[in-house]
Amino acid sequence: MANLEFSFFCNILERGMNGILPIDETIFFFDDDSEKKQCCILYEEKYNEILFDAYCDYPPEGGWFNTVDKLVNTPLFKGQSIKDRWDHILVHHIGGYPTRRWLASWTNWPKEKIAQVYQHDADDILKLLETGHLREPDLARWERGALIGEFHTSTDLEKLRKISQILEMNYTEYDLKLHQRNNEI
Repeated sequence: MANLEFSFFCNILERGMNGILPIDETIFFFDDDSEKKQCCILYEEKYNEILFDAYCDYPPEGGWFNTVDKLVNTPLFKGQSIKDRWDHILVHHIGGYPTRRWLASWTNWPKEKIAQVYQHDADDILKLLETGHLREPDLARWERGALIGEFHTSTDLEKLRKISQILEMNYTEYDLKLHQRNNEI
């Protein structure tokens, strides 16, 4: 369920190490991690090295890497590398910004392409809440906005219920069904 293509992510890190893009404070989670721990990639421009800071096997708190290739191919997680685990990685922030905002600010891609590559819309926010990787009080304004936007366009009654509950909208079941019907029109 990775939200970015692996080669694209590596390209971002390479360009960051070359001083072209901001990559410090890149945060990701594993969607299958029962402990819900975040992994953080920090970049030290002075040394042109990446610090991988996470609970992992290399050493237990992470380490320094002087190339992206070494970072993504080193067995960090129970004998598996970032590359091996890529299908379970959700990139939450790049360069200290929510991934979608970073893509919109630092790439020249059209918005439609960004939406295709990075699916951190209401569905992903709901999944992060469901798995405990994100807590309701910690929702950023843009995440609440994504949920509100989805609430006003979705025809999925279950999704409308979840969003209404998360945002404390206090809609009755009748109101939700009416809202669903209006969204279908």
